[in-house]
Amino acid sequence: MHVVACRWEPFSLGVLLDEGASVSLVIDEWESINRRLDPELISRLYDLHVVASFDAMDAMAALATDLGERTRPDLVVSLCEYGQFGAAYLAHVLGLPEPGIALSVRTRDKRAMKLALRSAGVPCARFATLECRDGEGTLNRIAETFTFPVVVKPVAGMGTVDTFIVETEQALRSRAERIPRHGHLLVEEMIDGDEYHVDGVWVRGQPQLFGVSRYLVPRIRINSPGVDNGSALIPPSADPAIYEQAAGLQERVNRALGICDGITHMEMFRRPDGELVFSEIATRPAGGGITLTFRQWGADIRTVWIRSLIGRAAPPELRPSGGYVGWVNIGPSTPGRIVRVPSPEEVARFSYVRDVVRWRDVGDVLPTLHPSTWTMMLVFEARSWEQYVERAADLQSALALRTRAEP
Repeated sequence: MHVVACRWEPFSLGVLLDEGASVSLVIDEWESINRRLDPELISRLYDLHVVASFDAMDAMAALATDLGERTRPDLVVSLCEYGQFGAAYLAHVLGLPEPGIALSVRTRDKRAMKLALRSAGVPCARFATLECRDGEGTLNRIAETFTFPVVVKPVAGMGTVDTFIVETEQALRSRAERIPRHGHLLVEEMIDGDEYHVDGVWVRGQPQLFGVSRYLVPRIRINSPGVDNGSALIPPSADPAIYEQAAGLQERVNRALGICDGITHMEMFRRPDGELVFSEIATRPAGGGITLTFRQWGADIRTVWIRSLIGRAAPPELRPSGGYVGWVNIGPSTPGRIVRVPSPEEVARFSYVRDVVRWRDVGDVLPTLHPSTWTMMLVFEARSWEQYVERAADLQSALALRTRAEP
């Protein structure tokens, strides 16, 4: 099988190659300059293509012609969020049914996503779109119909990058003045309750792997990447009700958006009265340490996903853990050059830690901080949600990662 993989994600790329796929990798110019491209992994590729941007139609059209001349692709897949529009365009030009362009729009443009779900009766937050050309009229309508604070986010962003809580009408007007030409922002009502994420792999509409996790705090409320930045995968036996509710919500969302195959990462809120409210969904692997928690069930969820794409069955050893499996990000409180990371000996003092992934090291520079500034992930076990919360706080307090301001 010949696979066109869009964007650099070494784990999923490695699984594709290990499973025997012939892979043409497509990355953009930013990745070619800024990513640490593993030469051994690159050497295993069929070929490598660098495009100016996944959103530049002329570049993607030329790439489609190149691929059609050199290979006969069986599959196009985006390994990350920002390659999905380009991957869908490539698949269409190459005559492949998936990923579809309409689905890429419904899962990348949050307005299209929520319009489709609202039409299907799925409970989700009220929203309005701010555009640079009609901001004043829309601002007046928002001020009349929304209760502050509200959430402001890009219409096609990722996670909580450039997503903010806006407390007042004046603060919203100030932010609206900075919308770039032809730009859009989404304004949503705040939803009270605990935030969960639901991760699954689907084959013809049926789950090969399905897990429900709870965030330490709602992502929008994280102010520092090293404080309360994590989630725990809930064992089905501990909360069968949330699994039943989440499966029902996921089924409605998948049907409304047209999701039958692939991987999903869905976020939702559980109101104090127990109602589930849809937040967002993405057709790519989750970020942070989420994929790592599934390894304690027998396989990384990305492995299950890639195997499903190329017609392989899920690993037979998959089994839910009897306890909670959580992760937490150990991060700095200020941007700058990293001058200290926890040593392996320091981490080893915590016997319940099961996995460690170091994204950054001493000498690396973090010019800015946001909730998705990943530096060091710790995956650990807990008997209950309460113990997970306690252990996450202990790890974040005891294991310091420090930076020094750059001149």
